Amino acid sequence: MADSDRPVGELFRELSDQTTTLVRQELELAKLELAQKGRRAGIGAGMFGAAGVAGLYAVGRWPVRGGCA
Repeated sequence: MADSDRPVGELFRELSDQTTTLVRQELELAKLELAQKGRRAGIGAGMFGAAGVAGLYAVGRWPVRGGCA
């Protein structure tokens, strides 16, 4: 049966079902993308923190090595 032969109510019901499915899929994709971005941000923050700790350790050790009179 061609689309032009189907009742309007049936077409709107199908449109509603497809729209609901699309919105759910888009929300799931958005969740996955945010989780991935969050992991990247967490890794970057961890690296930045580690660099800060290493820098403080280096500065704290600097006078002991005799670099500063």
